[in-house]
Amino acid sequence: MMRITEVAIQRLKTIMQQQNITDYGLRIGVRQTNQCYSDFFMGFQKNPSHNDIVFQKSGIKIYIDKNNKTRLFSIEVDYIEELGGSGFVFRDYGWNMQNKCLDCSSS
Repeated sequence: MMRITEVAIQRLKTIMQQQNITDYGLRIGVRQTNQCYSDFFMGFQKNPSHNDIVFQKSGIKIYIDKNNKTRLFSIEVDYIEELGGSGFVFRDYGWNMQNKCLDCSSS
């Protein structure tokens, strides 16, 4: 299943405390941008939707649409701080290598 690094968990908890939304969950999802590529997203949400898988990571409720479960299986969410900036990043470990379409293989 999807991984969330300890650094990302701590940053999420800090944000939730600062925004006074500690009772919210974190929605993680994927949008298909074209035939071959996807964009990952996340945001805070009060309650899960009826079609969600709900689980917890270090006390944070995670909401994932059942339709995205397979696509998000190989994802890691991390938080990085670098000289050029900081933020959450999604790393994809495996999906593109196994499921890349032929039309995109030359890009």
